[in-house]
Amino acid sequence: YIINSLIHMGFCRQNIKMLFYENSYKPIKGNLLCLAKQSVNLDVEELEQIFGKKYDINHKTVDKKTKHAKQTKRLRITDKAFLEQTFDIKYNSLDISKYEGANIIGDLNKDLPKKFHKKFDFIFSGGVLDNLFNPTNALINISKLLKDNGRILFWEPSRGLVGSMLNFTPEYFYSYFSLNKFADYKVYLLHHKKDLINKKHPFDYKVDIFSYDPNFTRKKNFNYLKSSKS
Repeated sequence: YIINSLIHMGFCRQNIKMLFYENSYKPIKGNLLCLAKQSVNLDVEELEQIFGKKYDINHKTVDKKTKHAKQTKRLRITDKAFLEQTFDIKYNSLDISKYEGANIIGDLNKDLPKKFHKKFDFIFSGGVLDNLFNPTNALINISKLLKDNGRILFWEPSRGLVGSMLNFTPEYFYSYFSLNKFADYKVYLLHHKKDLINKKHPFDYKVDIFSYDPNFTRKKNFNYLKSSKS
C-alpha cells in the first residue's frame, strides 16, 4: 500500500487505521522494520479505542522525546511500544546512524548488505523517501529486504510539504510495483484539510481519501494548466 500524503515521519490517524484494516485482513506478524524511528501522533486513549485494547504504560513505553509528543499534554507512546503491543511482531528500525537508537545501521541510498535481504515480513515508511538523495535505489533496497509474501506500507508526501526535499506522484509508486510484478498493490491519495471545529493540536486534521487508478478517459479538451492548480 502506498499513501501519498502531506505530512512527515511517523504514525498518524490515517496510516494507523490502514494498519488496523490491513491486520484485520491478514494479521501483521513476524519481523517488522521501520525505516527510521517514527513518532506516534495519536494519544494512547485513541489508540485504545481503535484497537480495543489497553496499552502497558511505563517509563520505557512513554514517548517523552519527540516534538509531537511534547505538543500535547495527553499521553503518547513510542513506535516500538505501539507496534509490539498491537501486533505479533519483533520491532526493528533502520537508520543511517545510531542517533535515534536504530538496531540496523545502513544507507538506503546505497546497496544494503545481502545479509538483510528477505528478512522482514512487514516494512513501514512514514515519510522517509522524501529525505533521501536516491529514492529509486531505496525502493530497490526495500524490495530486497522484504520476504516473499511480505508487505510494505509507504506514507509519503505528494506535494508542497515544508521540509520535504522530494514529492511523489501516485504514478511513481503504482508503476514501480506494477512493473516489478508485486502480487497486490494499492495507492491512495490523501488530501488533508484543517479541522477548524475539533482541532486539538497541529496534527489533528480532516482527510479526504482517493483511490488511485491509472485507467481513465482523458477529456477531449483537457486543460493541463487548470488541472495543475486543482
